[in-house]
Amino acid sequence: MVLIVVLIMLVVIGLVSAAAMRGALTADQISNNARLENLAKQAAQIALRFCEAQLVPTPRITIYPAPTDIGTDTKATWETYAHWSGPQAGIKATTVPESYLKATDSYAPRTLPQCLVENSRFSPNAKIVTARGFGPDYDATRASGSVVWLQSVVSLQPAATPTTPATPSP
Repeated sequence: MVLIVVLIMLVVIGLVSAAAMRGALTADQISNNARLENLAKQAAQIALRFCEAQLVPTPRITIYPAPTDIGTDTKATWETYAHWSGPQAGIKATTVPESYLKATDSYAPRTLPQCLVENSRFSPNAKIVTARGFGPDYDATRASGSVVWLQSVVSLQPAATPTTPATPSP
């Protein structure tokens, strides 16, 4: 009789232990996914900062035109996936140089972040900057892993022409 009770207790203890280990594993997976997403977000922020810096004081990056027809299905440049990856001839996105990443952060992702700049259809001075960053788990061949897309609008005001004060007349 005692043997049966001990065996039942061992089974119960084993099941409780397995459930606790599964819960700990799930918590580890959640924290790892949060870390990977955070690294991808940091890479996208670096790409956004890089492209924004290329716009001032004079643009040193290609600025693509805005879609002309607002009421049609014309996509913005950043919305077309072929502009980000695929055959080299179709890629319009700028890859952030690795030297820029090393100057700003200690982490260098396997896939370098990208950014793209286009005119806004609503204002001639506004530029839409779109960036995407990748986590260390990103695999382009399987299209899996952490990818974060960020976007900002930069308003470039025309440079003011210096005015000379009027000379007082005698």
